[in-house]
Amino acid sequence: MIEHNELIILLLGLGVLVFIRLNISHLRQVTAFRVLLASYGVVVGGFIFTVLEGIGWEKLFNILEHISYMASILMLLIWCWLVFVRKEKNRQ
Repeated sequence: MIEHNELIILLLGLGVLVFIRLNISHLRQVTAFRVLLASYGVVVGGFIFTVLEGIGWEKLFNILEHISYMASILMLLIWCWLVFVRKEKNRQ
């Protein structure tokens, strides 16, 4: 069964993707933007897997959901390293 709050989170996540698409030219100025965007895209994938989990194949989609969240966090960690740590090394 699909939970209402999971569906709302998915819709909000997709809405943010629309916002990103509409403002892509400004957002490209962010350092390592592609890594940050990929991280968010994987989070939205996790939202999709959460909703699909309520429809069927619960164990498969639950595993995919958690793998997506883990991959997103790792990409966010890489982005933070690229922006803050590597940037500091280049200044020295």
